[in-house]
Amino acid sequence: MKTVLVVEDSELSRGFICMALSSRPDIKIIEASDGQEAWEILEGNCVSLVITDLHMPRLDGFGLLKKIREAEPVDAHVPVIAVTTQGQLETMDALVDEGADACIAKPVTPQALLPLLDRYLSTQTEPLQSIAPSNPDPGVEPVSGLDPDEASGLVVMAAGAARDEIVRELAATLGAEPLVAETGMEAVGQLFLHTINYLLVDMSLPGNEAVVFLGQLRGNQAYNSLPVALLVTKAVEQDLAELDNLGADQIIPESVGPGKVAELIGQFPLRPAD
Repeated sequence: MKTVLVVEDSELSRGFICMALSSRPDIKIIEASDGQEAWEILEGNCVSLVITDLHMPRLDGFGLLKKIREAEPVDAHVPVIAVTTQGQLETMDALVDEGADACIAKPVTPQALLPLLDRYLSTQTEPLQSIAPSNPDPGVEPVSGLDPDEASGLVVMAAGAARDEIVRELAATLGAEPLVAETGMEAVGQLFLHTINYLLVDMSLPGNEAVVFLGQLRGNQAYNSLPVALLVTKAVEQDLAELDNLGADQIIPESVGPGKVAELIGQFPLRPAD
């Protein structure tokens, strides 16, 4: 089994990369939240491929790539795939000069990533040795998937009375209680573990989390046809054009009330279980 190290400080983006990798049962996934943590993992583990973001605290992607290339044995090459922002052609050229094997743009999709896995992992007959002998495995657990269960809806919304009422109304209208997630990262986990046939996302999640989550979701072809409704407050309703760009199938003002929210989602052509 080959080991892939995913280095990304955004937990949400890292989760989507791991989700794309999960379709390959022949690999083990290890996660790191910055370049320094990744380097410590590389010192004590046999890693066959590194996928790294560039802009991270402590040690960025450029620094990590430099350390890998300086330390790897002459008879072993650790493939490194760098993840960049779209349109950064100069950055891509610089990464190749520094020794990156490939660059892919955000959001990372299975269509872009999986062919690179085939290219760089299929040429290795044995796992690569660790970069340098050091401490034992730091105990990072691999990500593993579960078989999909019956299709269910997913509500991404902070806990509270409003969410409880919406969940009750959805259960009454559609005949099944939806799953819930309080953050985008929790939603990624639910998408990974379950077959989801509709998604309701509260746009008032802290920061820019809802926008980032939806951007990653729509960048993944597996979820292009997943019906998505956005729950918006009065203040957000003014920017409907931008919300349309997020790939929403329906935009629902929070002011209509839980019953109407459930009624509108009930009009979706829900995606069946696989």
